[in-house]
Amino acid sequence: MELQSLIENYSRHPDALFFVAAVLGGPELILPLAFLVGEGFWSIPHLFAVTFVATILVDLFWFILARLGRNWKWLQKLTHEDSRVKKWVKRLAKSEASLLFMTKFIFGTRTVSVLYLSLDGLKFLRFMLLNIIVTIPWLLIIIAIGWLAGRGSSFFGNIMDHPVLLAIGVVGLILTFQWTKNRIEKKIMNEE
Repeated sequence: MELQSLIENYSRHPDALFFVAAVLGGPELILPLAFLVGEGFWSIPHLFAVTFVATILVDLFWFILARLGRNWKWLQKLTHEDSRVKKWVKRLAKSEASLLFMTKFIFGTRTVSVLYLSLDGLKFLRFMLLNIIVTIPWLLIIIAIGWLAGRGSSFFGNIMDHPVLLAIGVVGLILTFQWTKNRIEKKIMNEE
């Protein structure tokens, strides 16, 4: 099936497409959809709203599954004192919020971090609040990257002809990531 016919078929039901993409693929499928938004197929708010709800629901599913399956051996291994996951979590993040935020960007770690936090005793309402707080900037970054790619060189010109702009963009992304991470950590520390 050609890309054009896929787009035509799914453009009739974008909510279903956005939801399934966020549930099954996360950023790997949200990025190409954001690319198509940049091409003018759908709107950014529409993509954001549906993928936000789907992402929150998927994380909630894993959080509850871990609570229900506390006695399953494969889940108990996550929080065991000598667990590689526990050591990895302690090295990666200073707080639950920064752990959730960073693992959303690292392929294959989002689900493990949600399972870990659930088994480690994070309260449900705190998890929901933190997850909502970190999902918003994460999703905005993912959608912005895809949208910018979809807009392409006709919108921005050839970025390689402007290395200063490229450098400013990279530094801007790094600073934005650090600022968001610091704000989340400060907010969490103030709550405790």
